[in-house]
Amino acid sequence: MSVKPSNADRILISLSGCQQYLDRFEYPRRYSQRGLVERLGMAQSHISREVTILTSKGLLISERRRVGNERKRVTAYSLTEKGQDKVEELSAELANSEVLHRGDDGQLKRNSLKNLVANVEPLEWANILKQAKTHDGLPLIEINIEGDEGELDLSSETITLLIEMAQLKMVTGDTIQAALHLRRAATLHRRAGNAFGEAKCLLIAAGLDGHIADVSHLTSLVDKVGKSAFSADELLALGGFSSKLDDGNALQQGIQRGRDLSLLLETKEVEEAEVLDVIKDISRGAASRPELVAGIALKHGSQAALEAAWELDLSVNTRGHVGFSLFQSNGDKSILQRLKKLFEEIGDAVGIEVCERLLSS
Repeated sequence: MSVKPSNADRILISLSGCQQYLDRFEYPRRYSQRGLVERLGMAQSHISREVTILTSKGLLISERRRVGNERKRVTAYSLTEKGQDKVEELSAELANSEVLHRGDDGQLKRNSLKNLVANVEPLEWANILKQAKTHDGLPLIEINIEGDEGELDLSSETITLLIEMAQLKMVTGDTIQAALHLRRAATLHRRAGNAFGEAKCLLIAAGLDGHIADVSHLTSLVDKVGKSAFSADELLALGGFSSKLDDGNALQQGIQRGRDLSLLLETKEVEEAEVLDVIKDISRGAASRPELVAGIALKHGSQAALEAAWELDLSVNTRGHVGFSLFQSNGDKSILQRLKKLFEEIGDAVGIEVCERLLSS
C-alpha cells in the first residue's frame, strides 16, 4: 500500500470477522454504526457517507440488528463475499507496506510493516499508517511495542473489549473500574501509535473519576489530533484541570451530576423534581448536553422529562426514541407528524412506516 489507507478501507477492515456473528441473537457492538464511530474515531456523518458508497459497490450490507448494550435495534454492518475478498486484499497490502523506522543506532531503516509490527490485527496496521508522518515518500513510524508495561496485546479486538467492559461498568455505576478499563485501553492505543484512541480513552476516564495522571501529555495529544475530533464533554474533562477555563470545574460538576443521575436511574427510582432539576442544569448554556438529557428522560419516563428532552437539538435516532415515548405518554399525534417529516428527510423507511401505522390507528 503506497498511500495511507482511506476511511473506506479502514471501515472494511474493521468489519473483518463479522461473519462468525451473523447467526447469533446479538451482534457485537463493534460492528454497529456507533461502534464504528468509537473504534475508528470518525464522525457519524462520515461513517454514513462511506458505508453508503461501500454498499453501492456491493462490499457490505447495512441492516437493523439487535446489538450488545443497545436497548433497541440499531444500524449495523456486515461484509458481502466481495467485501471479504477486498478485506483480504487490503490486509495483504498493509502487511507488505514498506515503512521507515529508526534502528537502535538512530538511523532510518526500511522494513515491511508486518516484520516491524507483528501479531496485530490489520486494523492496527491501518491505524499506524494513518497516524504516521511521511519522510522521503514513505511512512515514518515511531512505535515501541515493548517497554515498562511488558509485551502487550495490541489487537483492536482487545482494545474494543476493554472499552465494552468499561461501558458495562458505567451502566452498573462502577465508574472506578470503568475508568481503569479505559486507561488500560489508552495504554494499548499509545503502544499502537493511535493518539486519537489514547486521548479519547483518557478523557472519558477523567470524566468518570476526575483523575488525569499527566495533564501536559494529554493536552499535547489533544492538540496533536485537533480539538474538533472530541466532544465538548470530553474536552470539558481536560478543561477542569486547566486554568484556561475558569468555570471548567463548575461545568464539569453540573455535567457529572447528569451522568450520575443517568447511572442511578438504571437501578433506582428518582423523584421527578430531582430529575427535572438536573435536566434544567444540563439543557442550557455551556453545560447543555441534549443527548444526556434524552437518556435521562427515557430512563425516567415521565412526561415532563420527555417534553424537556423533545425541545432540545437531538440526533435523529435519539429524537425518534424520545418522540415515540412521548407520544405513548400524551397521545399527541403532532409528534408523529414531526417525526415522519424528519424520517422522510433522511430516507428512513422503517421510521416512516411506524409513524404512518401509529397515525392511522
